[in-house]
Amino acid sequence: MDWLRLNLDKTFEFPRKNKFKEIAAQDFKIIEVNEEKGVVKIRFMGSGTILPLEFWRFDKALEVISKDEWVRLGTRLMADDPSTLEYALQEYAKKHYSRKADTKTAPHICDILVLSGIAQYDYAKNPKTKRKNQAVKKI
Repeated sequence: MDWLRLNLDKTFEFPRKNKFKEIAAQDFKIIEVNEEKGVVKIRFMGSGTILPLEFWRFDKALEVISKDEWVRLGTRLMADDPSTLEYALQEYAKKHYSRKADTKTAPHICDILVLSGIAQYDYAKNPKTKRKNQAVKKI
């Protein structure tokens, strides 16, 4: 959380832009780090939308990703692939926070992990479709 506090009010170009040319995402700014509530808020510069990201999401993401294997992000709103980070985050939210539905957060959590130097991006094949997908792993 130190990195988040040190970068409060800074605008960042989303790091997936350089690695995954086919996606379109907005630059963002860290606008709040609230340790009491356990949440960081980011604002997307293009739309002005504010997205709260609970601290537990970073902890869970770091549990799921490893230094040895690439983990696909899984960028669906309703994640249905158990081998993706998004699925792990949404299932955790359902179990521990009684949420029937959850917001897509894996790409944004990973953007922050990559910017902070904890993780890196690349591609990994989907074992079912054999298509290349966005993936992350710890450095």
